[in-house]
Amino acid sequence: MNILRKPLLFLYLMSVASCITLASDAYKDSSVHAASPASGSYDGLMYKLTVECNRPETLIFLNGVLYGQTDADGRFSLKLRSAAYDFKAFKKGFAPYTGNLRLDRDRVIRFSLDPIRQ
Repeated sequence: MNILRKPLLFLYLMSVASCITLASDAYKDSSVHAASPASGSYDGLMYKLTVECNRPETLIFLNGVLYGQTDADGRFSLKLRSAAYDFKAFKKGFAPYTGNLRLDRDRVIRFSLDPIRQ
């Protein structure tokens, strides 16, 4: 019985260690994607991004990650790390708004979404 305890304990500890590694990787800050060369940090500071749109409930994506949606007045804001972001605003039935954003100071993005004509 003692012969089996050490290998089983070793296997258990290895599985716990790998789970901790996976969990810590999943917890990384999603405001900057390291895989994207355009998203490197600039000064490490946090800045406010404000979105003003003509449509309520417009989905706001940064680097492909959904951050939220505009309120009833078409506004949305949040604080992010200084970095470059791929910006996309999407609402079903409307042409999306896309662009690149370098967040190196507080910024306001104003745009209008136009209905898709079929």
